[in-house]
Amino acid sequence: MKRVWMAAAFVVAGGLGAFVTSPGSARAAASAPPEKRAPSSPDTEAPAPPTPTASPASVRRDPKGITGISPYMEALAEGRRAAAQGSFAEAAAAFDRAAKKEPDRLVPHLLKGQALLAQGDVEAAREAASPGLNKEGTALERSKLLFLLADLDERKENAPPGRDNQPDMLDKLKAAWSVVKKSWATYVALLDATKVDPEARKTADERTRQADARVARDRDYAAA
Repeated sequence: MKRVWMAAAFVVAGGLGAFVTSPGSARAAASAPPEKRAPSSPDTEAPAPPTPTASPASVRRDPKGITGISPYMEALAEGRRAAAQGSFAEAAAAFDRAAKKEPDRLVPHLLKGQALLAQGDVEAAREAASPGLNKEGTALERSKLLFLLADLDERKENAPPGRDNQPDMLDKLKAAWSVVKKSWATYVALLDATKVDPEARKTADERTRQADARVARDRDYAAA
């Protein structure tokens, strides 16, 4: 059931073939603990993939993407289709192919990170998504990347509270959650600069508040 549920997060929606979850739609789940949240889902402005019934020979292709689908867009489409079926490793491989076709684009790194997160590998997801910071993309695409990275930083640090009563561990926890807060601050800075989604700021503010609350809980558990 878990595999089916995760695959549902990747259902293709609308004429653009975009995945349904985005920083904006995540606001409704912002109050849930990070470990209970659904994985961030890939979203891209690439064209919808060819229909599953179409044979490869019937798909019109064009290296420049003018009269047909380009190799880059086709690889993204294959990755989205694999993710929608719950085949996240296959999806990640397709996004790798897309990155090789267009090495300056951030979208393949964003999508691969989201696919690996859906597979449950937070460390690999961040490693895959991070190179996108130095790639080209729209303000919307960059906001989704920063959202994903902040979410991954938060998930990484979300160990059970009071994992150690030693004072130096509390200092380490504070430092770790400071990294999380910095990631959300970077996301907010982009939102403020581009006005891409003003309402999304509420999500970042709430997640920052939760980070502060988490540090306080660890401190209280240690004192007990």
